[in-house]
Amino acid sequence: MTTIEKLNSLDDFRLLRFYEHISNKLLQVANTDAATLMGKMPAEMVNTLEMQAIQDAGKASFEKALDSKTAVTFARKSLVTLAAEPAIQAFIDDELTTYKDSGMVAETILAIGGAISLVMLVANSEISYDKQNGLRIGMGTIKDKDQVQARTEMLQTLLNVIPNLRKLLEG
Repeated sequence: MTTIEKLNSLDDFRLLRFYEHISNKLLQVANTDAATLMGKMPAEMVNTLEMQAIQDAGKASFEKALDSKTAVTFARKSLVTLAAEPAIQAFIDDELTTYKDSGMVAETILAIGGAISLVMLVANSEISYDKQNGLRIGMGTIKDKDQVQARTEMLQTLLNVIPNLRKLLEG
């Protein structure tokens, strides 16, 4: 079974828990905050409508939870997008193999800020992984024009999974 097939086979609860696990690992290795991520983003990314909405939002907006359907759709799309990247696919696959979730079935909440932080990190970083050296993240290292364009499109695609992002951030 491919990594994407494994991800697609996860039920919604396990998917959200696995997304949270992957997000936490990536953000822990990156050891950064949203302001630093934003400061290292190419202008092409920062100037998108989606990123403008994020920059205009108040801090409290990022603590809002996405509704369950949006959270699951966003988590699945994000993980499948990551798994399609050859440099990240092995990491996702290894984590799927070794991840143990002892959480009880209950609603898992995905906050807007957590979703946005992961998208910004992945869009603006070179991520590599191998079993010997583990996970490595180089923030702000994407300079090639074609790669910046592809990652900007990825950022927009993932953020647009969240319906009415600007309204959510404003309200």
